Amino acid sequence: MGLAVGMALVYLLLQPGTWVPSSDGDLFLSIARNLAEGQGYVSNGFPVIKLPPLWPVVLSGVLTLSSRFLLLAVVQTFFLCTALFLFHRILLRYVSARAAFWGMVAVGLNFHWFRLCRIAYSDPLFLVLVSAAMLLALHEGERRPSVFRLVALLILVFLSIATRWIGLISAPMVAAALWVGNGKATRLCRSISSALILATAAGTFFSLRAVLAMVGDKYMQKIDPLFAQSFEPIDTTLSGLRGILAANQSYSFYLAQAGTWIAYLFGQPMEFLSLLPMGNALVLLAGWALLLLIVWQAGLNSDGASKVTWLAVGLLIALLAARWTRPNVRYLLPVLPFLSAAVIELTLRPVPREGPNAKRLAAQGFRLFVGLLIFGNLTLFAIDSWAARASEPLRRFAAGQYIALHDIGRHLNKKELPSHSVAISATYENLGRTRLNSSSYRALMALSRHSIRMAPASASCPDDPADLLEWAQLRDVKYFVHRPPTEPWRIYHFSAGRIQSWLTGHPPDPPPADFLLYRVRDSDLQLVSVPHQSEPVRALPGWRQ
Repeated sequence: MGLAVGMALVYLLLQPGTWVPSSDGDLFLSIARNLAEGQGYVSNGFPVIKLPPLWPVVLSGVLTLSSRFLLLAVVQTFFLCTALFLFHRILLRYVSARAAFWGMVAVGLNFHWFRLCRIAYSDPLFLVLVSAAMLLALHEGERRPSVFRLVALLILVFLSIATRWIGLISAPMVAAALWVGNGKATRLCRSISSALILATAAGTFFSLRAVLAMVGDKYMQKIDPLFAQSFEPIDTTLSGLRGILAANQSYSFYLAQAGTWIAYLFGQPMEFLSLLPMGNALVLLAGWALLLLIVWQAGLNSDGASKVTWLAVGLLIALLAARWTRPNVRYLLPVLPFLSAAVIELTLRPVPREGPNAKRLAAQGFRLFVGLLIFGNLTLFAIDSWAARASEPLRRFAAGQYIALHDIGRHLNKKELPSHSVAISATYENLGRTRLNSSSYRALMALSRHSIRMAPASASCPDDPADLLEWAQLRDVKYFVHRPPTEPWRIYHFSAGRIQSWLTGHPPDPPPADFLLYRVRDSDLQLVSVPHQSEPVRALPGWRQ
């Protein structure tokens, strides 16, 4: 309990109490706002068919209490610290008490974990549900079997998948926990309970998706066909799956990228190494080295029953790596406590005083490597705290990249506009690569009370507006938000002009603003001058209580 309370106090340093861009979090906010206002499970006027509904429902309940972002931060911090407490109780069954404690301290200070304390992601609630299910399964395996406990366990599994689809591949970890402990449950009883858990997980996953698809199809039949043409890019953005799943690709190739997932999970700064020559190979090797050491540690210090849980952990990692074309390490958070505790257990092993020098050097080198990983996460924590403590936090978050979009959202909120009359460009460039503009699209959804379209990539260039004008006028689009190439490049909360000059050979050429608002007229586009408003957004815009 002391660990959870202490981490909650630490997380206070990360709270700006204002809106900050969060992509998926902004999407959830806009959906929750629609639910709270009685508009249904929709986003931008279209049905949400790819996101499980529990977190938007919970978030809409939070909005009915207050639309201020500070309350959201309190709720998310409570969920994260509760998950820390529950996972600590779980780890005591798998590693030493010292490794369990320091492993969870490392988890609490991990970038991918602590950043969730101020944004509207579904992960904190999901982590509470998964950890509660695992702890209850451990109790079921350690004590006399209980029908009440089993029913509660199945409800938690159902709720976890209703929060995040990844609950489907987290369910084997819950089922494996039933086999740890020397309770009075027979092998047959444990087998039946495990089968019920897996059946509940699969049934919830497929039935919820079928219901959402059915409701979405009926909703789409009522929508104007011209509006329906915008549904596909919105659906792609909402799904989080299409465009990411490795369709028609070699699963073995992507499975080999599991090392990259692990490297990014423990050391987010490693992602920036991909900009350097041979950087991807170095990251992959470092991640695989760490993963193999974790496997060795798990196999060395686990009995037969505990090994089943570690196999379930490995299955989750393998499925994610094999099925996703690029690492999204936030999906690995349910297994982060296990991986972190294993790394800490290895680090705490005494260095041999006798034997080959190479063995002692390897042990010291591993400790140094782990120390660098921890230092990297603490550095990111300090940077986030620095950004959050600013009088105008948005000037520091993403190096001020979203200030112009923040101002555009406020500017549009003062206007009465027809539905779907605001559009935003589909792509942008940063770090020399063309990227989907989904984060800005979702941010504008949260910042604006208007429905937003995503323009197709072929009609997103104001410099050659013929296609854009034809597309916009056909759909009665009044305003278009353009995102020019990001110059200088941004890396985390910093401008990377020098790195850009070094890698490209020419200095940055900054645009007038990171986002530009155009009024769509009959024959051309008119650039709109948007005044800057320094007062941060402290409550969800467009919310009517």
